[in-house]
Amino acid sequence: LYLCRHGETDLNKLNVLQGSGVDAPLNDTGREQAQRLGNRFRSQPVDWLISSDLRRAKETAGAIQCHHPAVKFTTYPGLSEICWGIWEGRSCPKLDELIDKWNEGDFSACLEGGESPLHVENRIIEPFVSIIEQANGLDHVVIVVHGRLLRIILSSLIEGNLGWMGQYTHRNTCVNQIQVYRRCDL
Repeated sequence: LYLCRHGETDLNKLNVLQGSGVDAPLNDTGREQAQRLGNRFRSQPVDWLISSDLRRAKETAGAIQCHHPAVKFTTYPGLSEICWGIWEGRSCPKLDELIDKWNEGDFSACLEGGESPLHVENRIIEPFVSIIEQANGLDHVVIVVHGRLLRIILSSLIEGNLGWMGQYTHRNTCVNQIQVYRRCDL
């Protein structure tokens, strides 16, 4: 699995929370980043391309798809970014306080009307199980998602718990490569 983050949006630049409720497009920098990401995968095999259903992820995935037009492209609504509740589309003065709670192990903490990391972890289980089951026999699956969601996925998949979320830092269009082994492969 190649887990990638979408390209930059104007709201990323302004440190505004987008979440799942703000469907911002890539800005010029984000389109350039996506193009570079697409070029990275140009000479690599891609068997399946997946993104969240949000525009910034789909646009980024599209830059990969242009080099692999015959590859199946699927969007999964369950892979959308964490919902930041009433703070989506705004800068949030309470964000540092919330992240401190998460770093202290309170993974049920959330902003008003938003999702907690625990809720997001539970939400992504079904899509990820489905992806892994459907990817049987496919060696190169590229998934384009979002910043906080990516931290939750990596912490959960690799470390087995959300306590490591803060250790996974990344920039727009980063690529995380994960080897997936099935029991029959071991």
